[in-house]
Formats: sequence, C-alpha cells, structure tokens
Amino acid sequence: MIRHWFRLLWSRRRHNTAIVVEIATCFLVLCAVAALGLHQLDKARIPTGYTIDDVYAVYVDYGSFYSMNDDERAATRTQMATLLDATRMQPQVEAAAVASNVPYLQSRWMSGIQFDGQRIEYIVGTATLELRDVLGLEITEGRWFDERDQTAGPDNPVIISRSLARIFFGDESPIGKLVPRQDDDGNPVVREPGDPADRIIGVVDDYRWLGEYAPLHHTQFRFTDLRGGIGDLSPFLLVRTAPGAGTDFEERLLGSMRATAPAWEFRLRLLADYREQLHAQQLRLPIVGIVLAGFLVLMVGLGLVGVLWQSVAQRTSEFGLRRALGSAASGVRSLVLGELMALATISALIGGLIFVQAPLLGIVTGLSTSVWIGAIALAAVVLYSFVLICGLYPSWLATRIEPARALQYE
Repeated sequence: MIRHWFRLLWSRRRHNTAIVVEIATCFLVLCAVAALGLHQLDKARIPTGYTIDDVYAVYVDYGSFYSMNDDERAATRTQMATLLDATRMQPQVEAAAVASNVPYLQSRWMSGIQFDGQRIEYIVGTATLELRDVLGLEITEGRWFDERDQTAGPDNPVIISRSLARIFFGDESPIGKLVPRQDDDGNPVVREPGDPADRIIGVVDDYRWLGEYAPLHHTQFRFTDLRGGIGDLSPFLLVRTAPGAGTDFEERLLGSMRATAPAWEFRLRLLADYREQLHAQQLRLPIVGIVLAGFLVLMVGLGLVGVLWQSVAQRTSEFGLRRALGSAASGVRSLVLGELMALATISALIGGLIFVQAPLLGIVTGLSTSVWIGAIALAAVVLYSFVLICGLYPSWLATRIEPARALQYE
C-alpha cells in the first residue's frame, strides 16, 4: 500500500513539486524553532550556581568612584562599610554583602588571559565575606574568603568557577596554584619581583551570571575588604532576608540607608524581578520564532487544504470507480491520507537533509546532538499531525462521491 502511495505521487510529480517545496520549507522552519526552544530548555536544566529567593539588590549611587582622589575614595569605602554593617543589623536580614557582577544584572566586569594560544574570557566579581551566604554559593574545593584574606599578602586570593579550573588545570586540583599567565605565543610570562599574582584558594560551582537561558560564563571572584582598602568597590549591595519580608521591610531598609548615608541615593529591587525582566529579553527571539512559524504553518495548511480539495474534485471519477468496484469509504479515506503522508515524508526528508548541514558544516555551533535530533523529531511530529488534520476534510469529501455520479464522467 505504501509503495502504491509513492507511485501515485510520482505519477503526479509536476503537480506535487510546489507542494513539496512548500512543506519542506515549513519543516525546515519548524526544525529551526524547535532547535532554538530545545536549546533553551537544555540550558535551563543546568543549575545556575546560586539562589536568589528573598535576595534584594540595592544600587548605591555614591558618585563616580574613579574620579575621586585617594582621600575621597577612602571615605567612600568607609561609608560603604558602615552602611553594610547597619544593613546587617536590620531585623529580618540574614546576610548582606557588597558585590559586582550581580546575577541577572547585565552590568559586568570582563577580563581575559591568553592560554594555550587562545583568549580565555571570564567575568570578574568582587565580593565581601558574606557573599557566599547571600547567594548560597557552593564551594566544591578549597575555601571561601575569610579573615585570613583581610591581611594583604604577596598574592591576590581568588576563587574561580569549576569550568575555569578545568580549562587551566584539567583534572588536577587548582588550590594553591597561580592563575597562569601566558603571552600571545603561549609562553609563560615571567613574574616580576613585587608583581602580585592571582592565587587560587577555592573553586565554586559554575556561576551562570545571566541566568538559566544564557551561555556559561567562566568566573573569577576577587576579595574586597572595605575598611582594609583591599579590592575594588562595587555599587551593589546584596541583602538576603527572611521569607516574606514584604514592602514594610523595604521601606525600613531604605529609611535606614538614607539615615546612614544621607548624601547618597538608593534603588532597591528583588533579584527575582531582574530575573523576570531578563528572561523576557532572552525569550523574545524564541517567542517571535514560534509566532512566525505558527503563521507559516497556518498558511501552508490553508494552501494544502485548497490543493487537496481541488485534487479530490479532479479525481472524482477515480474515487467513484473505486467505490463502484467495492472499495469501502475507509479505503478511499486511507488512500487520500496515505498520499498526503507520503508527500509529507518526502518534504520532511528534503527539509531534514538541509537542516543537518548546519552542524555538519559548522554553520551553527554550541548545540548538543540531542538538541539536533530532538528538533527534527519534534518538527516531524508537528508536521505530520498538522498535515493529517489538513487532510481530514478533503478525505471525507472523497468518501462522499457516489459511484453513479462518478461514472457519468466516463
């Protein structure tokens, strides 16, 4: 029977060519949208490396720090330390820290080094002692910053993400080692006397700074001691509260901050709100793709119904003769739907062959094999289901043809 369906399609190949091209294009678009959606879901299953429930981000506007003189900078750091201490004393505050590269905020400090002949980019986050408690960071090896780091040493203590540790040291432990420095040719850079290097004291889970739908960023945390003058100063203060702190807490916290630093301005917002805002931006392209693909599928479906309707009208004598020779209505319906499924199969094969060229030729990279296979499978399910729905009414019309009416055309 299946062989018969393809024979019928071959006999009407000129008539079916345009339909095959249309359905193949539709299948190709469905594959692309499905791949984009599955890739986002694939990334969303990976842990972010932190928790933001009941965490507030407070932007502290103290002016342009790097345009200040040394005395003004020292005074600003001291005032920030006082503000941090006052925040920790607030009821319902469980932990507070000053940090940069805050999750879901797109302001960032990027750095990079040459390693094995390539540029390794990573984000640099400054952190005071309690950032681990505020964001629930998990130390997988070594330790977090503590009081030992408040005394300036010959090297800068840093904590790196697991992905960065794998790049630099493979399966070896990075604890106690220096972050490698190389020139453009991959040769180690000689350390000058008195030149501080970055010494690794701990490794954290991969810190996915821009959340669930963003690519992985390698990360390095640097220690900041506000009163000791160690490290850079970030304008963001992160505050973890007890569950259900609410609007009253926000007003009390802002009031306390304004009383502590009346010359500064403050903006407070939950990190969960920043996450929703960023997700709306990150998912905009997939949503637009789904909408456009939906319109395309709808247009193809309407055209397909019209073509099938016309085909049934042109083949009235054929269907009527089949009924006169004893074929059941279900047999005629199966014939029409079978031809349509065969047509969809040819179109899907053409579209699928074009689609798989993207990873084979390196046109699109970064997607796992399971995403490519899943995209083709999902697109095939959608295509066959929709084509089948489009063929139901024309196939029903074919079963309504009476043998006597068909024979009058002979």
